[in-house]
Amino acid sequence: MTCTYFSEGDVCSGIQVMNNIVAGTHWTGFTGYGHECGTYTSNTFKNNVAHSINGSKGGTGAIIVPDRSSSTQMTGCFEGSYFSAYKCA
Repeated sequence: MTCTYFSEGDVCSGIQVMNNIVAGTHWTGFTGYGHECGTYTSNTFKNNVAHSINGSKGGTGAIIVPDRSSSTQMTGCFEGSYFSAYKCA
């Protein structure tokens, strides 16, 4: 998890998750912030790969969540891009 959930008063900014491989984890490979829709130059979460993710009820390569500091993402559109996953349950 890359500081995607924080309590009131916690500060989480400037985090970049780039060029990583996660394999063989249980439930989720990555959990990270998305970027503004259509902004493909963002380096917040980019060029990551998850594989062989499993769990008793399935496995997810990535969970992309909105950046709570972005009013656009919290009320509209956000996305993740440049991410691959395979062999996930």
